[in-house]
Amino acid sequence: MGEVYLPIDLSYQWIYAYLRIYVYLGRCTRSLNIAYTHERTSTAGTLI
Repeated sequence: MGEVYLPIDLSYQWIYAYLRIYVYLGRCTRSLNIAYTHERTSTAGTLI
């Protein structure tokens, strides 16, 4: 039984770790995109 459960536990840990990294990167890119769009709109407003 231990041989069966070990890979499942490891795979779940890897999936959980990848999901955490994915969410973290998603938050970073989203905040960067918001800052980038805000900067573009503000510069466009001054240009117009």
